[in-house]
Amino acid sequence: SGTAGRGRVLCPQWWRHDEVVARLTELWTAWEGAKASSEPNAGSAWWLHDADPMLRVILDAEHGPMYLCTRDSHVDTKPLRATLVAPPPGWFDGLD
Repeated sequence: SGTAGRGRVLCPQWWRHDEVVARLTELWTAWEGAKASSEPNAGSAWWLHDADPMLRVILDAEHGPMYLCTRDSHVDTKPLRATLVAPPPGWFDGLD
């Protein structure tokens, strides 16, 4: 755990980051689909198209969900939705 060179970080309390949990859940779901697949390259495709890009985001020490954490400490980060300002009334009128 912790910063592992090349700008990667894994918080020792990774499970406290909602985005990490959501991404790992989706990654696991995709893995189960790949394992159940009859396609001979499903496992390889999972690594290439699912695991590698997802792990780059999860472990990104500069922009990832654990960017404030270190190998030794967890820091709560506000979810993006907590910083958004609601659009003015009528903004979405007529879009349906």
